[in-house]
Amino acid sequence: MRLFVFIGALFLFLTIACPMLFFPLVWLCFIFLLEPLNHRLKNATFLADIEKKDWAGIWSWVLAGLAAGFLRELWNFFAGSHWEYSLPYLDFGRVFHMPVFGYTGFMPFALEIFAFYQLFLWLRSKFEKRIHIKTFTYAFLIFFYLGCFYLIDSYSLVR
Repeated sequence: MRLFVFIGALFLFLTIACPMLFFPLVWLCFIFLLEPLNHRLKNATFLADIEKKDWAGIWSWVLAGLAAGFLRELWNFFAGSHWEYSLPYLDFGRVFHMPVFGYTGFMPFALEIFAFYQLFLWLRSKFEKRIHIKTFTYAFLIFFYLGCFYLIDSYSLVR
């Protein structure tokens, strides 16, 4: 488990330190960081599924992520204000506005969503009756998301 956390922290550091080279690791780092935590908290994890050699849940989430990514890009394609993606070294074979290799990011992203969701369910069960903690958490998340959107607009929009 410590190796997973180390790999997750390393991937996160590399993504921040040199994003042009290590940008794909952002779709993997939180899997490595959250899966051991969820395993320790006795939440559902892909690690437990792998130990049982039950791949159905993993494949379901991976394929759901791919389908969601395809639908997201389909709707993005017809939007008046839309995102156009480019990938360093792999910017070819477009489906809608996304290079084909860009769709691979939706698969581990779905696994991250599962890991975050399991942690969220655990946190909600622990703090269900503590209104001040819930209020603080929701306020923090709102400001976190606003900060993320500010950074996305600041660093990814062509001006």
